[in-house]
Amino acid sequence: MTERDTEGKGPIKAVFFDIGETLISEEEIYGRWADWFGVPRHSFLALLGAYLATGRTHLHLLRHFRPDLDLRVEEKKMIEAGVPLGFGAADLYPDVRACL
Repeated sequence: MTERDTEGKGPIKAVFFDIGETLISEEEIYGRWADWFGVPRHSFLALLGAYLATGRTHLHLLRHFRPDLDLRVEEKKMIEAGVPLGFGAADLYPDVRACL
């Protein structure tokens, strides 16, 4: 940026990042769901991509495999079985720490 670009705008007060597939890889997170449902990971992720491309969400994907899915109940079962939910430091893309 040049001095002219920021003239009169003041300091940056906030920066927003999209987390999924920007700061973190969601591959392992969705991979755990695929494992939980007994579906090959690559098939699960391919179907996720197809759903997202048509404006549907990850919940549509989960309900494709379990139409009667109650997400809270299923997550509780996963936790009780020792399956980690969400993401952690290992899911960060390699260049994220330096960026932040």
